Amino acid sequence: MTSNLVKGTNWAEEELTALLLMWAEAEVQADLNGITRNKPIFDKLADRLVRECKFPRRTGQSCRDKINRIKSLYTAESNIRYEYDLQPPYLLIKC
Repeated sequence: MTSNLVKGTNWAEEELTALLLMWAEAEVQADLNGITRNKPIFDKLADRLVRECKFPRRTGQSCRDKINRIKSLYTAESNIRYEYDLQPPYLLIKC
């Protein structure tokens, strides 16, 4: 099974957009709210990326890591912009 997993490769912009849109869904956020063991939720997101969007197979852990990295970058950018009294950053998602 591990032979068809994509690990250590760059994410395509369309793949990131799909992941973010799925992660932002109210149902997914409700599932993530208040739990610490969220591996099954990210495994489902990884499965959906393959099933619904036909992207290469990612692991749930790689999806979780990517979301955490994006949140970290957004927070860092927000802090810099706040410090210099600039407009807040916005995620630009092409539809």
